[in-house]
Amino acid sequence: MPRRHRESDLEAWVGLASRLPWWAGAMLAGISYFGLHAIAQMQVETPNLLTGMSGVVTGSMIRVIAGIGQYLVPLVFLVGAALSVFTAHRKQRLLAEAKLS
Repeated sequence: MPRRHRESDLEAWVGLASRLPWWAGAMLAGISYFGLHAIAQMQVETPNLLTGMSGVVTGSMIRVIAGIGQYLVPLVFLVGAALSVFTAHRKQRLLAEAKLS
């Protein structure tokens, strides 16, 4: 019995981004980079008391995730935009070949 390939979350996001027009994927890549970069560069708060420590830890975790995401998310959108261009070009070529037949 053959195994079915389960699509990973990253493949699903790239597939979703490839369904957008290429310019939308490129624009979302820029927006996501600058938005996540702004979050990643926010200043770390210093807690006044031990009770304020949870807010500092949560903020630090958000900044770390944004620091990684500022490179990963735009890459996903750019790969999706490249696939969108490739797919559109292939469809256009197939249509031209069908008209010649």
